[in-house]
Formats: sequence, C-alpha cells, structure tokens
Amino acid sequence: MKTKEYALCVLVKLYRKKLNLSQSELAKDICVPSYLSKIENGEVEPNSQIIRLLLEKMGVQFYDESQFSEEETEILSDYFKYIFYFRHMEIDGVFERIKAKKKKYLNSVRFLDYLLIEWHYFIFTRKRFKRQLEIQELLETVVLLMSDYEKAIFYFLKAISENTSDRSGFLKQAIETRNNGYYSFLYATTLIADRNFLQSIQHIDKAERLFIDEGNFRGLIYSKYYRGIIYYLLKDYENSEHHFNGIINLLDFSNTEDDFIMGFRYFALRYIAYIAQTLNQSDNMIRICKLIIREQEEKYNKVYTTSPYLILSDYYFHSANFSEAEYYLNEAKLRHDSILTTSRDYEIELYQLYMFRLHNENYLKSRDYEKILMNLKKLVFCRECVHFKELVYELLKEFYVANKRYKDAYLIAEKLA
Repeated sequence: MKTKEYALCVLVKLYRKKLNLSQSELAKDICVPSYLSKIENGEVEPNSQIIRLLLEKMGVQFYDESQFSEEETEILSDYFKYIFYFRHMEIDGVFERIKAKKKKYLNSVRFLDYLLIEWHYFIFTRKRFKRQLEIQELLETVVLLMSDYEKAIFYFLKAISENTSDRSGFLKQAIETRNNGYYSFLYATTLIADRNFLQSIQHIDKAERLFIDEGNFRGLIYSKYYRGIIYYLLKDYENSEHHFNGIINLLDFSNTEDDFIMGFRYFALRYIAYIAQTLNQSDNMIRICKLIIREQEEKYNKVYTTSPYLILSDYYFHSANFSEAEYYLNEAKLRHDSILTTSRDYEIELYQLYMFRLHNENYLKSRDYEKILMNLKKLVFCRECVHFKELVYELLKEFYVANKRYKDAYLIAEKLA
C-alpha cells in the first residue's frame, strides 16, 4: 500500500515535465539523477527534505503537513463522506471551501486528494468537461502510486464519468480495491439497469450489511428502497409491497428528523400506489395517493413528490374524466417549486407530457409529443432513474405502435419482458 507521501513523487514529475527539465538538470546539487528517477516512479519512500528542495528549485511553494490546520485536513476526507453517505445536495458549500485553498492543496501531500475531489465535483455538476478529461488523463499516469483508498475513488470516478466505457467494470475494480456500501450499492443499480435482477439482489444484500457496519442510515434506506424496486420490476408485487411497507415501518420507528430520508416514505407509498394501479385496484390506488397528499401537506407541510397528483391525473385521463385529470395536473404544477427531492426534474417533465396529452386529441401523432417524450427519456436515462424507466418504456411503446414503428415497439417490449 502506498502512503500519501507518494503523491509528492507525482508532484515533482508533473512540474519537471511542465518546465521541460531533464532529470539530470533538476537533480543537480540535490541528489543523483537515478534517485530522482526512483522518486518519480514511486520506487522509494520520498524524503520530504529532498522533495522540498526539488520543488523549491522549480519555484513551487511547498506545504508540508504541519502547515495544514485540522479543519483543512479533515474537510478533504469529509467531501467523499458526504458522497458515500448520500448527502450530495450539501457538497457545493464543502467544495467552495476546499477550492479556496486550491493552491495550497495542489502544492502539498494533499495534491491527489484535491484532484480527485475536483474531478468528482465537475462530474456531479456536469461542468467543465474538458477539465474532467485533463484530470482523468493526469491521474491515469499515476494510479499505481495511489493508496488503496485513492485508487478505489479513482475507479469509482471513472465509472460515473460521462465518457465511461465500462461502468460496471470500473465499479468492480473499486469494490475489489477497497469496498464500501456506496460502491456495492452503485454496482447493484448498474445491474438493475442491465435487468440482471438476481445478481443485483446479491449486491444489495452486501450493500445493506456494509451500510449497517458504517452507520449509514441513508444508505440503508436507499438499499431497501431499491430492493423493493427490483421485485417490482420482476413483477413480484407481493414481495415488492412487503419491502416498501418495511421502509415505511422503519422510518416511523426511527423517528428520524432527516427531511431528505423522510421522502422515501412517500416514494415507497408511491410504488404501492403503482402496484395497486397495475393490479386494477383503483380504490386502493386512489386511497394511497390521497394519503400521500394529505400527509405531505397536513402532517409535514412539505412536498417530497408530486407523483400522487400525476398518478391520479393519469388514472382519470384513461377513465375519460378529463376535468378531474386536469385538476390534478394543475395541483401538481402549483407544487413544482416546492419539491424537495431529486425527482423534481423528472416529475415536471412528466407533467408537461401529461398536460400536452390532455389538450391534444391526436397526441400520439404529434411531433411535439414525441419531442417531450424523448426529453423525458433522456432525463431518466442520464440520471440513471432505473425506477422510472418502466413507465417511459410503456409510453414509448404506445407511441411506436400508434405510428406503426413496430421494430422500435418490439425492442421496447423486449426491455419490458
């Protein structure tokens, strides 16, 4: 296992190449060139005094560990804890605090930590794609000098980057290098997306055990939620409903004050409503949707999801009760700005699709409807919303059949099989 000090070897090599210096030129009066070569290749434990002299010769102000406060050190490890503990919505502030010390981190033993964090932040925010590639290419050259912790993060970032060629393969490498609940969970969701449900259950099991060991309550709820989704996709509605009810009971028992995680109570209820709708249990479906609406607004005074309005609108649309369908769509629209969770964009796009459908009798022949549907598909697939893909597939199949695009409809039907 490499120590953090090996990051300094990378720092020396990068600055030397940037300044177009030979090893002999840089090593002169400091060490022999062969020793510098070993330093750059990670073949020797770097001597901090020699490293400092080499960097100073290149005009680099070097910061050693003693020049970092406890807060400056801890915030680097805290950044990925926010990710692994599903606190993604809080990383903006953390990143800005880290970025304010960018020069200091980049000229220190914390060099690799900073680059991994910057790479993740740009992936997560979908910003500066060119910079993402630069960081990735740079880190590719020094991966063997990383600690196992850094190497696992590196493979995780390769898995989630926009230009990835093998998401599941890189996640497996992260798991094999240094596993945690988050990596196992992501690997399970990849298997779900590939409709490899039986293996995904095995990895959900592993993720749950790791989340419990880590004290990661958000992770535990996420993994239980996706277990319910797997059984839903398998059309094992009895088991699916059992697991969703288990989440509701666990959240009620926990008395959690975590607003974000309380949203899963309503996501679970939403799926129970979907199950009732699928089984033509209309009265039960309506009861559950109205329960979600009532609890969100009367008990918690928050909007975790507008899905119950969308489900009810869809039900009344297919029952030819168009005034009631429009009423629930308008109610959903009133709450768009108040949605607390990451399903907001998807729900707004679905609202637009349903509203267009309601006001255009020949919607299935409309290019505008197809455009909205393609936007919805792109949004769902880019966000890896595996739990919304089934509905999108159904809408696509309906559109393709109506337009006699039977080959496309057949391919979609295969995905639903």
